[in-house]
Amino acid sequence: MHQSLKLSGFNVSANGQTSSLFYSSKGNNANVTFTNYGNVQLPPFGKIIVQNPGGHTIETLTINGNTPPGNVLPGSSRTFSVPLSHIGSLGKYTVTGNFGYGN
Repeated sequence: MHQSLKLSGFNVSANGQTSSLFYSSKGNNANVTFTNYGNVQLPPFGKIIVQNPGGHTIETLTINGNTPPGNVLPGSSRTFSVPLSHIGSLGKYTVTGNFGYGN
């Protein structure tokens, strides 16, 4: 058994369009893509943290927190998306993540 999962993408999209500049607080999602280079299916897990322009955490979201969790099959990639609902007024918001997999 060989476990090897890599983070292959992390971005924010608004209404399906990836960008770094947004004009609305509606329809924003954080998207995390994992690629499985191993030979067993793996369920990634983790948290996404959103900070407001003042650097305060305004939202903490769970990636793949379903029961049972979603798997990434060997030799494939899978994107997990979560809505960002606490982004409000103008300013620079920061979105970071902490992810893991396996035992």
